[in-house]
Amino acid sequence: MFAYLDFQQVNATTPAWVNPVISQHEFNAIDWVINNTKKRDVFMTCIFEGEFLMGMSLRQATEGGDWAIIPEVTTRMSEINEFFKTENIDRAYFIAKKYNAKYIWLPLGRQTFCGYGWFYPNVTKFENSNFTEIFRNEGVVIYEVR
Repeated sequence: MFAYLDFQQVNATTPAWVNPVISQHEFNAIDWVINNTKKRDVFMTCIFEGEFLMGMSLRQATEGGDWAIIPEVTTRMSEINEFFKTENIDRAYFIAKKYNAKYIWLPLGRQTFCGYGWFYPNVTKFENSNFTEIFRNEGVVIYEVR
């Protein structure tokens, strides 16, 4: 019985780890980022999106990179995780401003990982006056932080 339950849990959680963590549509969005944002602009991202964005476009990300040199790294990871998971839009806005984020990178149709488990980001919560959608394709939506 326990082995079966363990198998179900593994079967349910494994795809996020073995499927691609960046989609082809996200690759396609990099041209837009390079042509429409400035080098070193800060994007709110989870870990894999941040690594991808920094490596492909020389933009900064709120997660990813050399964790050994980031001050208060566990606080940062916790707050970025909260930013993506909270339904309190004022709290999300405060966190974005705290980290000087100009943009938000939100993957569509797949889970993301900010350090505390895989989840599907809530895209619709950013459709308010503090954030403006400025790019969208089938795999990613980018919001500007006002």
